[in-house]
Amino acid sequence: MPTVTIQQRLKTLGYILSELWPARPNLPPDVDELTGTLLGYEDDQGGGLIWSVLEDIESVNRRLRPGEPRVADTTDRQAILARLHPLIDGDRLLVGDHGAIWNGKVELDLEIGKKGIRGIEGKIQSIFGRRVNGFQRGLSPSFWAKMFLMPSLSFRNEPHRAILYPVH
Repeated sequence: MPTVTIQQRLKTLGYILSELWPARPNLPPDVDELTGTLLGYEDDQGGGLIWSVLEDIESVNRRLRPGEPRVADTTDRQAILARLHPLIDGDRLLVGDHGAIWNGKVELDLEIGKKGIRGIEGKIQSIFGRRVNGFQRGLSPSFWAKMFLMPSLSFRNEPHRAILYPVH
């Protein structure tokens, strides 16, 4: 069976990265580090959770060129999506202070943990009752999912902090 990348999987689900997440494909090639929080993003299309980093406003503003408008804190959906970076194979991710929780190269396995779900044709990947798109190869699916879905008590019940080194 040929290996399917997360980009190919998202495309078959009807996701077009440049439309949903303008930040990722439009990321300038000189940007080599983004800071933010982990987020299991799910939209209304029902395609499942997409493991992502929600870039901090300060991180976005640091990489703006002179004359570009600064990003403000907002609850506007489009403004938030513009800061969302879905993880793709080859990205490097540090979770927690200096990678204390996890540190490695993103390699999403789109086959592990597939199971049949009543009312859904075929087998899908899911965890904690939610459909997902891939688990990190070599990690327990529950460990991977908890980093994105469950706030860390050591960070005052806030989402896990992360540094993303995006592949271009």
